[in-house]
Amino acid sequence: PDGRFVGELERLLGDPRPRVRGGAALALGAIRGSTARKALQGREAVEGDPFVLWCLDRALRTPGNPASVALPLE
Repeated sequence: PDGRFVGELERLLGDPRPRVRGGAALALGAIRGSTARKALQGREAVEGDPFVLWCLDRALRTPGNPASVALPLE
């Protein structure tokens, strides 16, 4: 995890593709620090995709390594 990419990952949270938004959320969750956490906070209120909401939840609940949690099956 590298904090240099927080800005780009935050931009990807607005991508039209749910998989991209979910991946960006998990990547931000893996980056420790207040800037990455701030990028994630409040996204649940504007997100409608269940997969992305799941990723946001994991990123906020398991900071440092949310990608280690198994992804949901569709």
